[in-house]
Amino acid sequence: MNINKLTPLFNSFKNISQFLSSEKNNLSMNDTKKFCNNILIDSISKINEIIGYIDNQSLEPKIFFKNNNLNQNYLIAFSALDGSKNLLSNISVGSIFSIYKYEPEKKTLSSIIISGYCLYGTKTILVISDGNELKEYFLNKNNDFEYSNNFHFSNNKKKIYAINN
Repeated sequence: MNINKLTPLFNSFKNISQFLSSEKNNLSMNDTKKFCNNILIDSISKINEIIGYIDNQSLEPKIFFKNNNLNQNYLIAFSALDGSKNLLSNISVGSIFSIYKYEPEKKTLSSIIISGYCLYGTKTILVISDGNELKEYFLNKNNDFEYSNNFHFSNNKKKIYAINN
């Protein structure tokens, strides 16, 4: 799957970012999570190669059925607002996703094709990996994701500390 075909997904991250930073967002935490979930579902339904999704609200796949005649079918698993409890603490929250090859006949997922996350905070950051590269983008003042850098990892066994670990 070509990353350029994921523009609707990336646009959903822009919309979620704007929604979360809006002063008009006075919804409850549950309603905010549902609203963000709906933004993401609406966007991914516009990507022809993605025929369904699994969200963190339900672990059962939901299939759109509109495009299952394609040679390659994909299913996306996501959490539209991961870490939503952090909203009450003014700590960054994000969306996480993985796109899998999907075999409709067998109803099985195989390899992960693309995965990533988008962090919302004072700066909105999108990180994407296709298994070969890990790229970072940031949302600029024109509301476009701008390439920032590639991450390179070495196998040097340094200790890593993760917040919220």
